[in-house]
Amino acid sequence: MAYIAPTTKSTGTLITAAIWNADVVANEIAIYAGGLSIASQATGDVIVASSATQLGRVAPSTSGNVLTSTGSAWASAAPSNQVAPSQCDHRLTLTSGLAVTTANVTGASTIYLTPYKGKSVSLYTGSAWVVYTVAELSIATSGGTASKPHDVFLDENGGTPALAILTWTNTTTRATALTVQDGVLVKTGDTSQRYMGTVYLDSSKNCDDSLTFRSVWNYYNRVARPMQAFEPADSWTYTIATWRYSRGNAANALWFVIGVSEDQVDASAQALATNGQANVGIYSGIGLDSSSAVTVGTSTRGWLGPVASHYMGLNSEYHGFPGIGNHQITWLEKSEATNTTTWLGDVGQPADFQTGIQGTILG
Repeated sequence: MAYIAPTTKSTGTLITAAIWNADVVANEIAIYAGGLSIASQATGDVIVASSATQLGRVAPSTSGNVLTSTGSAWASAAPSNQVAPSQCDHRLTLTSGLAVTTANVTGASTIYLTPYKGKSVSLYTGSAWVVYTVAELSIATSGGTASKPHDVFLDENGGTPALAILTWTNTTTRATALTVQDGVLVKTGDTSQRYMGTVYLDSSKNCDDSLTFRSVWNYYNRVARPMQAFEPADSWTYTIATWRYSRGNAANALWFVIGVSEDQVDASAQALATNGQANVGIYSGIGLDSSSAVTVGTSTRGWLGPVASHYMGLNSEYHGFPGIGNHQITWLEKSEATNTTTWLGDVGQPADFQTGIQGTILG
């Protein structure tokens, strides 16, 4: 049937027209003549069926609006806020305005939550997720407890995000467990507090983020953080078959904190030693939270020197998951109790020669 313009009919007359492209709609439709005057439409209006027998129109309205279904009709409305609970663009740091520090920071008394490649973070209100634009926030470490790890949370705080810290029971045990809200870690008992990471406060309630003490651990936007401890002495002797810190120096260790056990920690130690007698056992190893035992699973290097006074390099490695909490990876040594074993540090030339322990943690 050929199309008949509504203007040629009286009000109330039904006019049928075949859809010309049968691949789209094969049935006839009815248009109520006079139900809406085409001449009255504004530029940009969308024509829709307002009832079974009449046409209606939807104006574009506000810039940026989209055509949205209400379930029974169409309307011009702002796009719905599709909140991703996983959204978090921030990092914990000890330096204001610097999300990733590259220099040693020691004795810090303030923890910062700093934007990192964005300022958006989703927080749970108790009934829904809301995206907030959060500039840098801070919290003093004085509110914490000495010599304990602390979880750091971003509290929705009734629409005004703020930082909060929570002390652990001991160095490896949380006082309050983390729980999950829509796949996001939050504080048990208060899901409006989003878990951001964990820090360790020393005996003065201060915090370090240095090559020796990585006491700031980020749950979001983790980056590789180097660790190292080099022995400053020229040389020393130790000829006892008992594991100890290298040179008996407790500083020959790497300290770090972990909030959630997800990433492997790596470390390697490089030692150099000799004995004035041949075929003496000399060993270098790595301990986890121990200065008197090598950790199971680490590689330990020993030498039964066939030549007296011959220096031998001893390299040992650790690759593993220490678990949550505050830990140390120690550089250890021991020697068969025969003659005298001499160990080298930097032989007075630290720019050219250096033994010690190095590692990497994601935090």
